[in-house]
Amino acid sequence: MSHLGSDFSCLEDLDANLTPVEGRFALAQASGRRLITPTGGLFYASDYGDDVRRYLNSQAPSTPLRAAATAEGECEKDERVNRCDVTTTQTSTAAGDMLSLQVSLTDDDGPFDFTLNINSLSAELLIEAGEV
Repeated sequence: MSHLGSDFSCLEDLDANLTPVEGRFALAQASGRRLITPTGGLFYASDYGDDVRRYLNSQAPSTPLRAAATAEGECEKDERVNRCDVTTTQTSTAAGDMLSLQVSLTDDDGPFDFTLNINSLSAELLIEAGEV
């Protein structure tokens, strides 16, 4: 078993097959969940979550920096994360706005990267096999 723990696969919703995940993939999913859960969204953890989707429709020039700082701070609340660096890209398409977060997490084994793409309806986690 990984020193990072294990969980059931869950980004937006619990995997219907209760697929187990562990290690860095579990940590990446947990970090992604933190970034799409409103603060106070868990009745038993009032400090958990900070939904970055609130930045989706903002045209303010500071939006990418604010979204990145929010994501970094929230990910670093997880005791398995030693450091988090985030860069963001916001795009507008006919299907709507998308916020892409390129996340570099550092755990006790060093850094690894993943991308979290968020729109108003969904979130998608992209992580390369070599990273997990």
